[in-house]
Amino acid sequence: MADNTFHHSFFHHTTTQQKSPSKPVRIPQTSIQAVQNHPAKNKSSEKVTIFGYSAANHQNVIALVKRCGNVTDIEYNSNYMRISYDDECGYERLMEYNRKMVGGEMVGVFRERWGAVGECFVRKKGVLVKIIEYLFGSG
Repeated sequence: MADNTFHHSFFHHTTTQQKSPSKPVRIPQTSIQAVQNHPAKNKSSEKVTIFGYSAANHQNVIALVKRCGNVTDIEYNSNYMRISYDDECGYERLMEYNRKMVGGEMVGVFRERWGAVGECFVRKKGVLVKIIEYLFGSG
């Protein structure tokens, strides 16, 4: 069988290049109106928790939190705070202080995302329990 298509010299073929079709090829394009819009994430469900500071260092931590961005909500407790920001930059700036010294004390910072924490602690059935339920039924 003779193949008249062009191949690069990598394949060691010396045949001629295939001729392009006479009419131009049309590339389909999607208009902006055809793109499906996705709803924005609800920022009220996202919070950052900063913890591990003493009561004496409380004011230093509050000043740090306010320097990171525009705070929309703060929930205070004895040694931790849950903070909401109005933009993503505030969350990212505060996350940089995880395991850093603030006022002579090391603080921890973690970000809560809606639904993610609850899914981590789901207790799953073991293999033996599944076999027993299969053989004898669940009851």
